[in-house]
Amino acid sequence: MASFTDEILFIETPIDVMFFMHKAFMSHAKKAETMSGLLKTSDDIERLKPVIDHWLRHITYHVDTEDMFLTGPLQELELHDGRLVVRDNVIEHDEIRSGKIALEEFLSNGPTAGLTSLLESLVFAAEEEQHQELVQNVENLKLVIADALGEEKTSNRTIRHLHQSILALRVVEWDHFENEEAFVLPLVREQMTHNEQLKCASKLLFDSSSENPRWIIDDIYDGLSEEEIGEVEKLEREIQNCGLLDL
Repeated sequence: MASFTDEILFIETPIDVMFFMHKAFMSHAKKAETMSGLLKTSDDIERLKPVIDHWLRHITYHVDTEDMFLTGPLQELELHDGRLVVRDNVIEHDEIRSGKIALEEFLSNGPTAGLTSLLESLVFAAEEEQHQELVQNVENLKLVIADALGEEKTSNRTIRHLHQSILALRVVEWDHFENEEAFVLPLVREQMTHNEQLKCASKLLFDSSSENPRWIIDDIYDGLSEEEIGEVEKLEREIQNCGLLDL
């Protein structure tokens, strides 16, 4: 069975384009992880932010569109071990969204972002009266701790935690793609007609609400081999010939 970790030589059915999409999205995650492993300064973090934004924009659109047009119409399937294919896929999407939100919040906290876990441990260790006071002064407390630790230690802590957050989301994303290809895509092939799959593929590849509806598919082309690009181009032509693009 094909996987996003392989070179995909041909698309048998429209939903197979998911292999190409997963491959492209994981390349974004890998780039973010590699860059985060080389961070040394706050300037490095600023250079990393657009890479993370690009990665998160893709994966957010992908899981939201899947919930509506891919898994939404599917009838549930219970596996031999009791797992439910559609339900579990949606749960994994929620895990990805949670990781995305956590990563965005981390980046928005700036230089003191790495102090969050330390701050939480101090707050929960305090007596009830002190606890309430600490909660009300979280941001001031972060600054006090940052000052006590010094700029270098604060920056190092933030960099470590940022790298860990990126790695954690990448692992969740990787596991989800593997599960989706193993269990959800076969269900789609069984339950959806060719034209239904084609419509779903068009929603996944083109964002009709964007000023540049091609931002997804053009980015995917950038991450594929010549042979893979040819397969996606054939699918794009079929989508256009069927009048499925309302751009």
